[in-house]
Amino acid sequence: MSRTQDDTWDVSASVGETALGIAHIRAIESTRQDAAFIDPYARVLFDAVNSPSWSTMANAGVSAGGVGLAAYVVARTKYFDDYLMDSVDSLGIRQVVTLAAGLDSRPYLSLIHISEPTRPLYISYAVFCLKKSA
Repeated sequence: MSRTQDDTWDVSASVGETALGIAHIRAIESTRQDAAFIDPYARVLFDAVNSPSWSTMANAGVSAGGVGLAAYVVARTKYFDDYLMDSVDSLGIRQVVTLAAGLDSRPYLSLIHISEPTRPLYISYAVFCLKKSA
């Protein structure tokens, strides 16, 4: 089914479920003593869904997709963060467009402008949750 401008959207279904699972992995990583990166709002975005099944999984300390997927997401995130920041620093880049960033809150913390044009409802959801938690 294709998306339309006025269709309904739920963060805990379809591609939103993927964004939520990745946010959960980032939230877990952010609490580790030796964290590869910190996404301080990942837990806020994850908890705001208030889904019984997601909450049960989170309370059990289980990440979506298991240990293998979590390790992959952490490694990928660290690699791309380092690569992006090295490029920004060395080339003087002032704007980055990220596609399909989902519920990644790290761009909101950056000193450069990062936009995500593909899913405005993700951005609306994230901004709402972050304002509510402040």
